[in-house]
Amino acid sequence: MLNPGPLHSELVCPSERLGFCNESFSSLDSESDGHVSFASQFNSSMDSLDDSEPHLYFNLNLPSKGLRIGHWNVNHLTSSKFDQIKMFLKNKDGTPQVDVLWLNETFLKPTIPDTLYSIPGFTIFRRDRRMKNGGGVLAFVNDELSAIRRTDLEDSNLEILCLETAPFKSKRSFLLAGIYRPPSSTRADDIALENNIEKADLLNKETILIGDFNIDASNPQAYNKHRLCKSLNSMNFKQLVSTTTRPVSNACLDHIHTNNPQRIQNIVCPNILVSPIIYQSSQ
Repeated sequence: MLNPGPLHSELVCPSERLGFCNESFSSLDSESDGHVSFASQFNSSMDSLDDSEPHLYFNLNLPSKGLRIGHWNVNHLTSSKFDQIKMFLKNKDGTPQVDVLWLNETFLKPTIPDTLYSIPGFTIFRRDRRMKNGGGVLAFVNDELSAIRRTDLEDSNLEILCLETAPFKSKRSFLLAGIYRPPSSTRADDIALENNIEKADLLNKETILIGDFNIDASNPQAYNKHRLCKSLNSMNFKQLVSTTTRPVSNACLDHIHTNNPQRIQNIVCPNILVSPIIYQSSQ
């Protein structure tokens, strides 16, 4: 989930971001409301990849049970990045390693078919930016996971994609929204996003918002004064990411907001250096 900017001064390539949440029900029955979750942030790299065992590099060490959710700001979905996405999504034996993977800044347009980026075992949901270049939100969802697109909770003028899903074998559904808030967002854009989130909040469901908000959570004074942050706080959403996600400016721009923070047990954010084959960076 890292924003652009090298981790070390000698690097000439910007970094990318990958965040993972795991909602684990491994020790709970299907009727339970409790779950464990964590998020991990990665930068994509192929430099130290052992060609004989590529899956060792892409192994995220996530639990085999539970609902695993990820976020990656790809800043232009290219074929080389797509190859890495496929490796992150599946284990060596072909089973899903991640159940929902969000991508931000895909740069896709409606004229580009889903089949170009299809992955067996996963369904694609998209919100493309239509009027200008850049932007875009996409989700890969495990076919074994029940997920419904909630277009009624999506403002057509915002880059937000909302799904209603439930952990495996659970009857308790919750809302999961992938969001990209561009750095150029205006006060009117923030008001529209507030209203969109409030519409979902009024359903009284557990809701998780994940994505690039381009608001520095590592600066409490400015963060707490920001209109959108104050609005989310008033709706009892808590921002859970405290790690730097843009190393070049030591900022935390990528957030996970939830109105049920007690269900989140752990957030992990390891970093991996960026390969020279990666040119674009931030979702």
